[in-house]
Amino acid sequence: MDSKIKQALSIFVDYFKYLSLYIFSRARIVFVIASISYEVISEVATNLKNSIVRYMFWGRGKWYRFLVVIVVALAVLVLPFSVYKTPFTIETYADEDVYSTVAQTDLLIEKGSSMTLIPEGRPRMDTEVYTVSGGDSLGSIAQKFDLSVDTILWANDLSDSDIIKPGQQLKIPPGDGVLHKVVDGDTLASIADFYGAAEQLIADVNWIDPPFELDPGQILFVPDGTMPLPDPEPVIAVASTSTGASSGNTGGTSGGGGWVPPTSANRWLAWPVSGGRGYLTQCPSAYHIAIDIADSSAPDLTAAASGTVIFAGWDPSGYAWSVQIDHGNGYTTWYAHMQAIYVSNGQYVSTGQAIGRMGATGLATGIHVHFELRKGSAWSGRISPTPYVNDSRVYVCGW
Repeated sequence: MDSKIKQALSIFVDYFKYLSLYIFSRARIVFVIASISYEVISEVATNLKNSIVRYMFWGRGKWYRFLVVIVVALAVLVLPFSVYKTPFTIETYADEDVYSTVAQTDLLIEKGSSMTLIPEGRPRMDTEVYTVSGGDSLGSIAQKFDLSVDTILWANDLSDSDIIKPGQQLKIPPGDGVLHKVVDGDTLASIADFYGAAEQLIADVNWIDPPFELDPGQILFVPDGTMPLPDPEPVIAVASTSTGASSGNTGGTSGGGGWVPPTSANRWLAWPVSGGRGYLTQCPSAYHIAIDIADSSAPDLTAAASGTVIFAGWDPSGYAWSVQIDHGNGYTTWYAHMQAIYVSNGQYVSTGQAIGRMGATGLATGIHVHFELRKGSAWSGRISPTPYVNDSRVYVCGW
């Protein structure tokens, strides 16, 4: 065993000795080659430096010509390959997104065409005009643009009974809703109120910024708006003579007299400003189903009839600080733009009781009260209050 171990160690020592000698010999060769290369390069660099210095000294300031030659040479070599190169375009389609990139790899920016690629499926922002072709129907057109049939009917002043014909042009709104042409006196609040839409959304989709001024003749898209049904002729119940009907401050109840249009005898709403103060500034219209009463001294507002307060607080639609009173006869009144509120939800108030102070909060151009009458409970449909207000100042508004 000992002899075998000694033999193995002897072999390992010999191997390591010869390997070391081999590496040393190779390293010496590499060193010699590196030394020679360094001397050659150093000699070439020294000669080049001496030539340049000699040229600069003995060229009497003409050395710059050498630089000009170099610049011209570089320009000739580089510019033909960099001034123009047909760009290659990578287009990627992923779901609804489409984007385009142009490779820029040269020293100079490549010439190429620029364009905006609109992603597929992006909602339209403008109203389109569609020409009816053979076989079209209102239903198929609505399905084509992913709209309701009512939206197309409203936008083109059509009814269900109208027939469309090939060649006829139809306005196609960008989404479900109503197209509205602005007239004098229109505000975002009145338009939103008339169509049952969100005021801020109308401003957003039509790019209207504060102070939200509208121009007569301007066409607005009212998203999610609906065309209201014509208001029925306002009627009120009149109690029969046997029940002792009177012109008090509550609505009439059904009786032997039946339903009749309101008259001066059954105007059951009092003037909603304390002391009868204020003056009428706006009558009801198709877009403003209320009356506005103004007074720069900001007097107290009073309940037009007795009832229970069902809302007293901030209304975000533009009415701001407001109060709504349920009179228990199927009607509610609304008082908007207050600067102070004196009552709270659930409180019972009597006719003429102060409920708050006239103001100009929300979408208001001056100190006034926006006074509405709503038929039905809570947030019901608006009707003109003028046939029910027992004050001659509203007679100018008619019925």
